[in-house]
Amino acid sequence: MLKGDTMKTIFKWLLINIFTILLSACNSSIFSNDTDKNETTNIIEDKNETTNIIEDKNETTDTNVAIKYEDAENQTTDKWSILSNHSHVANIINTYDDERNSRVIYLDAKIEKNEKKSYDTFKFNGINIKKDNKFIQWNMKFNQDFTININIETQNGVRWLSYIAKDTGSGINNKDPYYIVHGIGSNKTNNEWHTITRNLERDLERYDPNNKFLKLNYMTIKGGGYIDNIFSYNEEKNLDVDKPVIVSKPGIVLTFDDSYVENWNDMQSIFKEKGAVATFFCNRWANSQNWNLPDSDISILKSFQEYGHEIAYHTSDHLSTYDSRYNNVPNKAQAYLEGQIIPGVAYMQNKGFEPTSFSYPYMSGQPEHNKLIRQELPHIREFFAHVTLTDNPGNKSLDEIRRHLEQLKRDKDIGVFLSHWIHYKGENDTESAKEKHKYKISKEKLIKIMDMVNEMGLEFYTLEEAHNIYMNQ
Repeated sequence: MLKGDTMKTIFKWLLINIFTILLSACNSSIFSNDTDKNETTNIIEDKNETTNIIEDKNETTDTNVAIKYEDAENQTTDKWSILSNHSHVANIINTYDDERNSRVIYLDAKIEKNEKKSYDTFKFNGINIKKDNKFIQWNMKFNQDFTININIETQNGVRWLSYIAKDTGSGINNKDPYYIVHGIGSNKTNNEWHTITRNLERDLERYDPNNKFLKLNYMTIKGGGYIDNIFSYNEEKNLDVDKPVIVSKPGIVLTFDDSYVENWNDMQSIFKEKGAVATFFCNRWANSQNWNLPDSDISILKSFQEYGHEIAYHTSDHLSTYDSRYNNVPNKAQAYLEGQIIPGVAYMQNKGFEPTSFSYPYMSGQPEHNKLIRQELPHIREFFAHVTLTDNPGNKSLDEIRRHLEQLKRDKDIGVFLSHWIHYKGENDTESAKEKHKYKISKEKLIKIMDMVNEMGLEFYTLEEAHNIYMNQ
């Protein structure tokens, strides 16, 4: 017979083994349930412990899988690098955001002196799985201009899809056809959080229809701001994807800057003949040197308005937002508003005009200025992509313009064209006149453009009309 102590020992050993067997069975059940959960989830984080799940054959063929490349919760910036430290003080910070109640990535880029944007550029290197996913999504909060470039592989080689803070994009870059530019909204520099979702396949084929998206490579960001939650998907179902603006009648907006009123008037009979309307951005309203538009010009502009042209605003003194009188003072945006916008708009209204559109001299817009100016003038031309029609060395050829018009027709979109002085053959051909009016388009070229617009069945819009169409999409 076994002694009492020995019996106790055996009994304890049996209890331990029974408990171990039961615990093993429970764990097996728990793990089995976790596996089921992983197989049905729509979000898989890019972490080492999930590698086996992502590589599972069933997972990788599930087109609803979403890959999270970055959420900043690991409290590091390991997936990021500085590609161009133009300011010499660029930095990448993983920080906590009270508004989102989570960690985010802060790209610290310095705006260049006398510029409206930063040239500091950052690279995101964290895209390393499910590269064939054709949808990409990210959260962003920026208060300065930016360019987000996504490098993709296509059947015709590498391409860059560029996303900028404008309401329209310019499509294929004529200087570098490997870049395709899309606008993702002029409000994306308003210092608020936005969710951006893009269909990379569609963004490529919209401007390069004979090409095919193959895979996603990496992302670069020029400019500073906050980034969070970078995902990729492969299905549009249940996704809030940004749709391209589609207008029922594609067309163009002809715009002319400064105060060449009599010069523009000489073209009025041609505008009527071609059925064209334009937007004239005039300065010299409440001018600080009392160099205001004469009454004769006011009368001409009123006749323009009666015909259907838009008379828009271009500041009092034709000063850039970077002019020292406004750029080196506290609250510079408010100072510019009070000095160059409010008095001139009131002056225009006193002369019988109700301007709603604005263009910056020298295209010098800055995000903080945009926010204030839009309270007075909601339609800002710089939110659109431009085709510059001037006959200076930066001129667009007629062939380039024709291709752009064909693209607008194909994409059912609206393009904005920019010019200043209209040159009439044999007139103003002195050297002093050529220097004074170096930003110009010839009458003959302008007529050919209007003829192309009519031949293609495109519409002529004012900037106010075009902007309202975009806002109502």
